[in-house]
Amino acid sequence: MKQNRMYDDLAYLWPLISPADKYAKVANDWKDALLENLGPEKRDVLELGVGGGHNLSYITSNFNVTAVNLSEQMLEHSRKLNPTVIPVTNL
Repeated sequence: MKQNRMYDDLAYLWPLISPADKYAKVANDWKDALLENLGPEKRDVLELGVGGGHNLSYITSNFNVTAVNLSEQMLEHSRKLNPTVIPVTNL
């Protein structure tokens, strides 16, 4: 599968063009929805297409997360932001 250039060749620009704090509202809404539907226990969550891990960074304290992404470069951004998350690539 051919990757979009933004997520491979230009992935180093991701933190500059898409800062994590811009995801706060949506990510917290997702976290609240997950907690409401799954309960307060720390559950396992799989995020497909994690990208740079911005949304993920808002839920890691409440969930055990496995992150999947096709782009190793984007997954590296997610690893830096979310060191406790299990990363998966090369699908």
